[in-house]
Amino acid sequence: MKFDGLKMARSSNEGKAKSAHVNDTTGPLGIIDEINFSIVKAKHNKAYVEKFANITKRLSKVLNGADSAFIRQAEYYSDLKETLQKIWHHINERASQSKFIKKLLMSKDQKMYEEIERHVDQLVTRIVFAFAQRVQVHKSE
Repeated sequence: MKFDGLKMARSSNEGKAKSAHVNDTTGPLGIIDEINFSIVKAKHNKAYVEKFANITKRLSKVLNGADSAFIRQAEYYSDLKETLQKIWHHINERASQSKFIKKLLMSKDQKMYEEIERHVDQLVTRIVFAFAQRVQVHKSE
């Protein structure tokens, strides 16, 4: 059954575009939009996948209104992008799994969610401090 799903995903245009990874040319807000789209279109395991909406909402609030050049040059950018890609992959995997697999991976999924949540909290703190440092530098100039 799983192989049939993979075969169907590879044969459709959407499956080809989404199978490898999130487009590297999109910024963090573009990746967050793709994550939110994946949450909305999830067919299975919807309750678990919807937990990630709060995480993406926090990140988009912190990044909202920020200069994209500043974000791309910040020291946290690569970590932010990697974290968003991991969330995207995790959501796409969990949104397509069967009930049996869901029950098997329930404790692992909860640990993964808590780990991602802690990591996003640290990222939000780093982003806020970077913005504060930038404001401080601009005030001193």
